[in-house]
Amino acid sequence: MNDETNKQEQTPYLSALIDYVKGNPTPFDVPGHKLGGMDNDLSRYISKEIFAYDANAPIGLDNLYNAKGVLKEAQDLAAQACKAERCFFSVNGTTGGILTVILACLYSKDKIILPRNIHKSVVNALIVSGAIPIFVKPDIDEDLGIACGMKSEDVIAAMDENPTAKAVFVINPTYFVLISILAMNYLVLP
Repeated sequence: MNDETNKQEQTPYLSALIDYVKGNPTPFDVPGHKLGGMDNDLSRYISKEIFAYDANAPIGLDNLYNAKGVLKEAQDLAAQACKAERCFFSVNGTTGGILTVILACLYSKDKIILPRNIHKSVVNALIVSGAIPIFVKPDIDEDLGIACGMKSEDVIAAMDENPTAKAVFVINPTYFVLISILAMNYLVLP
């Protein structure tokens, strides 16, 4: 086993979180359940212990908005595992990630190519950013009556018709757990 493989087995954030919980802290911030200290139906159903790990960036656990410690180390390991330059962890489910990506990549009046069957968080990001959507109609499964993924040729056609588009947004999977398999060798140079 090489050093890179050994490094990928490390869990910097989880290890720091476990150490934090073992220290039996007394929180004076959010979340309101105080690391499982409150008795309620949910804690009795799934155990109080799960709440102990719902901590709000205490000292030693780093800060998602300016990661410099164990979160940065964990993000660096994730980037390395995915052969990416950088990795940023997302919170608040897919909605937080979608808003972040669209608002980071697009300005007012920038065009973005995306499927018609988008999540409402994409609509929110479009409104806030002022970006202009270029919709691609997804395939429809007539037997099931559901929208599927986009076809490569439809995305390429939208790119050809909108050469100034700044981004292509693909949701995988859809609400119906269907994916768009986009096999494109398409490069647009500025």
